[in-house]
Amino acid sequence: MKLKSTIILRKIAGETILIPVGEDAVRVNGLITVNEVGALICEQLKEERTVDALVAAVTAQFDVDAQTARTDIASFIHTLEENDLLA
Repeated sequence: MKLKSTIILRKIAGETILIPVGEDAVRVNGLITVNEVGALICEQLKEERTVDALVAAVTAQFDVDAQTARTDIASFIHTLEENDLLA
């Protein structure tokens, strides 16, 4: 899975924001702010990634066990899917 090419990731004033462009800007109607873990996941999703690769990236960067990371990633991915942000 990976983020759509119409989703731009930017760090503004210390916050990481997902900015939809094109048709997605109209559909999403706003910006999406993510925390540090969400920002890492989105950075990873600029390229095609598996859930296992995301778990490895999150556990390498944050003090979290693999099962907790997997659960949190699944929830975050579900939110991205609900908003049709994945290609």
